[in-house]
Amino acid sequence: MKKNRIVKFGLLILGFIFFANPNISVFDILPDCIGCLFIIAAIFKLSDMSDEMAEARRAFHILFWINLSKLPALMLLLWTTGVNVGEETMWLLFAFCYAVAETVFGLRAFRALFDGLAYFGTRKDGGEFILVKLLRAEKTAKNGKITPAKYRRIESYLGFTSLFWVAKQVLCTLPEFALLSSHDSLGYVTSEGLMIYNFRPVFLALGAIVSLVFGIVWLVRICGYTRHLARHKDFFSTLCEEYKDVV
Repeated sequence: MKKNRIVKFGLLILGFIFFANPNISVFDILPDCIGCLFIIAAIFKLSDMSDEMAEARRAFHILFWINLSKLPALMLLLWTTGVNVGEETMWLLFAFCYAVAETVFGLRAFRALFDGLAYFGTRKDGGEFILVKLLRAEKTAKNGKITPAKYRRIESYLGFTSLFWVAKQVLCTLPEFALLSSHDSLGYVTSEGLMIYNFRPVFLALGAIVSLVFGIVWLVRICGYTRHLARHKDFFSTLCEEYKDVV
């Protein structure tokens, strides 16, 4: 059996691990830009064999630069709010802008990635396993009762990934709206609004915890699907031979 050299599943899983961690406002504990590099490296050769994979590589490149720009943005935020506390609402502005950009290009990248996988599943002989993963085989009990087989299609992985990605961006942005609560519509500080404002760290922590739980569930599911793909080494070895003819 020839070794698979067309796609690096280990790098793919590493990329997913970096994406699964939560964002805390503009802070990114495990930078998503590193995850983008892992995924780009994992699918680099596949992108030469599929327009969808090529689109995924471009989208992850854009997502890489968006996330990399968080570092100077964070330095600017820390400097600005350190000089003038009244500019704290910039945290909300930056978090919102980055959330929108990451949502748009992240969804685009993941959709292209799954579309690329679906391409190989439908256009290449023996690639049907990419489209459907068997979760539970059919069983027949002693009493003759049949437990039907259970499958999960590639569309469900894309749907759950999209849901996780949107939730991750929303959960890091919503807590920052507490920055607007300390003032009323006329610009005066109110005791009720100030109380909500003081709970901002709690809201940020709760958002991060919920996002982390969601990310772990997504990571377990998506890594299970990745391992399912990696088991079919003969198929990807065949793709590797075709790749040599393409390039």
